[in-house]
Amino acid sequence: MLLFLWIYFAINVALYAVTFWLPSIVDDIGGLGEFQVGLLTAVPWLCALVAVFVSGRFSDRIGKRRPVLMTLLFIGGCGTLLAVFVSPWVGLGALCIAAMGFKPASPIFWTIPQSYLDARAAPGIALINSIGNLGGFVAPTAFGLIEDTTGSTKGGLVGLTVIGFLAALSVLLLRGGGRNDRARTAPLKGRGELREQPPRAAPAKSLLGPSGKAKSGAEGAAAPGEGTGRGGGGESPPPTAHRGPTTA
Repeated sequence: MLLFLWIYFAINVALYAVTFWLPSIVDDIGGLGEFQVGLLTAVPWLCALVAVFVSGRFSDRIGKRRPVLMTLLFIGGCGTLLAVFVSPWVGLGALCIAAMGFKPASPIFWTIPQSYLDARAAPGIALINSIGNLGGFVAPTAFGLIEDTTGSTKGGLVGLTVIGFLAALSVLLLRGGGRNDRARTAPLKGRGELREQPPRAAPAKSLLGPSGKAKSGAEGAAAPGEGTGRGGGGESPPPTAHRGPTTA
């Protein structure tokens, strides 16, 4: 439970810090109006929208959430770290990478606690959500204090890098895939394999007549020639006509 609290808290810290301080980071490019800053600020989230769809489809296909979550957090940390050492324009591309890592991490994360906790553990999920969302308060405040102290946003980006890497390493401490997740994502023996259905028994022949009464023994029993006629048609051969004696 504590690992879940920490991982979701770290995801929200990184995500909200990038959300609130992205316009200021873009404004450091210089020579841009407010409208242009707004347009450039939307670019990382458009990239994140594509990453959410792709990562969700990929994790559903392989059925493994922890490696996908760890990879996304590592990618987000690398994006914020790259933004520290490059020019502002290249830094915008690095923040696109960070958004593509941190934004999809949140929906992927929620599949993991639900695989460990059953339906009766709703209070635990609510606790994870409540504590984790405190990162939305901590991140902008701490990022602002670091900027006021150092006079630059680079210190805050380094802090986000550390948080992203620590969260990725914390995912490794989650042992197993969760009992519900293992039952839900158990692979079949072959792709597109169908379960073998038991053979169905032949329907019993009705012994009731048209009036709903039971047939007599002669009627219910099969005729001696039934099913053994010519061509397998089930018809008995027609009787031959009797010829009388011929006269000279």
